[in-house]
Amino acid sequence: MREILDRLDATRSVLIVDAPGNVNLERSTRNLDGVELMSGSELHPYHLLWCKRLLISRPALEWVLGLLTLTPSASVLALRVSRAVR
Repeated sequence: MREILDRLDATRSVLIVDAPGNVNLERSTRNLDGVELMSGSELHPYHLLWCKRLLISRPALEWVLGLLTLTPSASVLALRVSRAVR
């Protein structure tokens, strides 16, 4: 994983957003300094401001975009449901 991040010039404050349950990705990123891994349901605007580089998987991006197409009250409900399911 470090080699991939080095190729992308991602040496500090990297946010990787993926669908939950990717055990291999969790294991390969947990000891890397400056790398944060989270699922799309955990993503907050603060995280986007924190990172210098953002890597997001297609499933996570589709989930986030799905929230943006909902009405504001429906997206809050979807976040509550996704947190309750965990």
